[in-house]
Amino acid sequence: MRRLAAKDNGIDIIGMDVNWTAEFAEAGWIKRWTGANKAAVINGVLPGPIATATWKGRLYAAPANPNTQLLWYRKDLVPTPPTTWAQMIQQATALAKQGKPHYIEVQGRQYEGLTVWFNSLVASAGGRILSGPRSRACSSSSARR
Repeated sequence: MRRLAAKDNGIDIIGMDVNWTAEFAEAGWIKRWTGANKAAVINGVLPGPIATATWKGRLYAAPANPNTQLLWYRKDLVPTPPTTWAQMIQQATALAKQGKPHYIEVQGRQYEGLTVWFNSLVASAGGRILSGPRSRACSSSSARR
């Protein structure tokens, strides 16, 4: 950030987290993707990652490795994956009673991963962290800015 604020023109590519898109765009530290370059960036990319690279309707970043919430499970222990947290806990409890592996693991250290996981829990239960006219920007289902 110091180099960008000092207008260091030796920086060609920045690897940044999605939470910096708006701040860097507002500061004028990153350029918009337009034309054929923009088309190449958005081609085949899911709407969620594109939304995180967009600020005020303009594309400022090229998502390279978006983080997603995935459910990994062992087909030999769980033939049908759960669709709710309650089902997941039920399955783990049943496996434990049978003396089989029964772990539910999450990435929940005290950094953004904990926030993302908590947001996912709330959203998967039909809840929202924020409400009101501006909350759509923070909703995991709309991810618009």
